[in-house]
Amino acid sequence: MTTHSVGHMESMKEFNNAPKGAQTMLNVLALIRIVADGTKAIPELQGATGLPRSTVHRLLQALKSEGYLRVTPAGLGLGPTLIGLGFSALSSNPWTT
Repeated sequence: MTTHSVGHMESMKEFNNAPKGAQTMLNVLALIRIVADGTKAIPELQGATGLPRSTVHRLLQALKSEGYLRVTPAGLGLGPTLIGLGFSALSSNPWTT
């Protein structure tokens, strides 16, 4: 397990204290964050989150169908919906130097 994965496992443990009903949302956000950090393969996502394979597949399918993630030749990547949200955030909150 990489140090990246260990860090994600620690943050996943914190989800045990999540408000009732928020667990799935937190799992989805964790998957997006892990893919954004460079994890491209489903087995690595399973290892990084500790989630069952069926749960990872179900959540990834929903993320792909809504455009938050996409499949690339290299594996999973951020999708157009998420990229668009990022651009919207940048344009409404420009970075100052």
